[in-house]
Amino acid sequence: MNQPVTLQIRDSARPPTTAELTLEPLSARQRLTRALTRVGVCWAVAVPCVLVPLLHFVLVPGLVLLGPLLGALAFRATVVVTSERVKCPKCEQDTPIEPGTTGWPVGLRCAHCSTTFRATAS
Repeated sequence: MNQPVTLQIRDSARPPTTAELTLEPLSARQRLTRALTRVGVCWAVAVPCVLVPLLHFVLVPGLVLLGPLLGALAFRATVVVTSERVKCPKCEQDTPIEPGTTGWPVGLRCAHCSTTFRATAS
């Protein structure tokens, strides 16, 4: 259920340009699954860290706290960008979008000129 959306692509130094990205909205179930997966992975890595001498005093509590933090960040993402390319507002070249880019508004970086820019609803 991908939706093409017309967006304003802007960086701080230029007027916004228009582009079209394809976004896939995430349902509440998908968002919860992503969040719980991240929590589970962090906690699963924390269990064998109990056996690491001295470092377990830092690793285990760090991973136990990091899991819910990563889960909360994953749950906040409401869309996944499924487009593969977008035109850079500075150099006007097509730049690839990293697969699995999430969040709204989405922050992007040009592979050619290293300009960072944001895509927001127009």
